[in-house]
Amino acid sequence: LDVDGLERPFTVSSIALSYPDEERMYIGVERGQLLCVDISHIVQAAKTLRTEILHRKESGEAAAVISGRIFEEMPKPCNKPEYVFKLKSQWMMH
Repeated sequence: LDVDGLERPFTVSSIALSYPDEERMYIGVERGQLLCVDISHIVQAAKTLRTEILHRKESGEAAAVISGRIFEEMPKPCNKPEYVFKLKSQWMMH
C-alpha cells in the first residue's frame, strides 16, 4: 500500500469501505493516523468488468462464465501503471 502522506514503514491496523457506494477506503495505521482514500476509479473499472461478464453470460457464453474460462481472456494485473499506482489521500487525521 503506497499512500501519499504516510511515512514508511507503517503498519495498517484497519481498513474499511464506505457504504453503499464503496468508493472511499478508510485506513487506520498503528501510529494513530486515519486517512480516507478515493478508490472510485478502481470501483468503476470493476463495475465495468462485471457488466461485461454479465452481458457475455446473457449472450450465450454462460458456460465460459460459469467455468471461469472467461477470465483467461481478460487482462491480468501486472507491473504496469494501470495496476500499480500511488493513492492520494482525500484527508488525513493525526
